[in-house]
Amino acid sequence: HASYSRPEARSNQSTRLIADLKRGLSTGLPAFEEDRVRHLLAEIDALFQQNREAIGEALADSNNAALTAQEKELRAGRSHNSIQLRQAVMERNKRCLLAYLYHRLVQLRRMRWELGPILPANVQLNARDEEINWFSGYNRMLAHYMQVVHGWTTTGFDLTVNRQPPKSLFVEVRCLQDYGQLETEDGCLVNLKKGSHHYLLHSDTELLVRQGVLEHVGSNH
Repeated sequence: HASYSRPEARSNQSTRLIADLKRGLSTGLPAFEEDRVRHLLAEIDALFQQNREAIGEALADSNNAALTAQEKELRAGRSHNSIQLRQAVMERNKRCLLAYLYHRLVQLRRMRWELGPILPANVQLNARDEEINWFSGYNRMLAHYMQVVHGWTTTGFDLTVNRQPPKSLFVEVRCLQDYGQLETEDGCLVNLKKGSHHYLLHSDTELLVRQGVLEHVGSNH
């Protein structure tokens, strides 16, 4: 742990971790910074070990009869300052790591409400297995809650649509890509082909608009 032997020689990986995450979240979910996270965990462990050794040395100095009272006070002051500095670095690293993990989960939760129960392929590639498992668990809890709210019907009540009151129940949309058949709330099948126009319930189109499959035509949405 030579690179962590002095607090002033520590890296600034924790603040860069948060700064890079903030930039990455604006476009989706960035790849998990495995190496940087491991570096910060190793730094925390190294600083903890150094503090433990420093405390042991300070106790030994306080009981060392060969040292004068002035020497003991001087050594204790230096040791205290170093221990406090290393402790502050450890706390900063822990806060940044927790913030990093938390805001990645917040982003996944936001995607569930905006994009639906299936994550885009690029997001799945950038997420860790633990994050995918968390997302699946959140999916199940949300689906269960929506069923309870709607009285245990087969389809449940989709809380993720109509999050903003629509200007009208029906909207005109244009299809931006070949999607295939869409089953609407009333059970009809609509074939969504690139360039086709449709007049559909707002609730049938909202998720597909967020996913970039459809776009609104006009201002009644």
